[in-house]
Amino acid sequence: CTDGGTEGKLFWSTSQHGMKQEATSSVRCGSSLEEYKNGNEKIRGIINNALEHIGAVIANVISLMDPKAVIFAGGISVNQFEVILEPILRVVRKFVPKEIVSKIIFKKAILEDDGVLIGGCYEVQRKFLFKNSEITS
Repeated sequence: CTDGGTEGKLFWSTSQHGMKQEATSSVRCGSSLEEYKNGNEKIRGIINNALEHIGAVIANVISLMDPKAVIFAGGISVNQFEVILEPILRVVRKFVPKEIVSKIIFKKAILEDDGVLIGGCYEVQRKFLFKNSEITS
């Protein structure tokens, strides 16, 4: 934002590009999450900040939708699920009553990285192959 607002800040702070921009050149090469696990304080601060934002979003969705499960999909969510889950749940537990949180299943997607590919294929089929059918609605 050019007006100093926060619109887009969540997506910027959670993106790989945003994390790289915040990190200094003193950060060693390699995965940011590997640096996080190895205790790099600069990277830990950046990623913890991003995970706090994600936790707040999930808490809001839980409050609005009352889901039975929260499924994490996508590369980082699936491949680093064990790393990101606890920091996210820490924030969720601050905003959502424990009676509700204890009934929700938090897990990674069964399709893992293929979920995005399958969803993309479905969208292409829906838009181009099934234009006049009931599937498009």
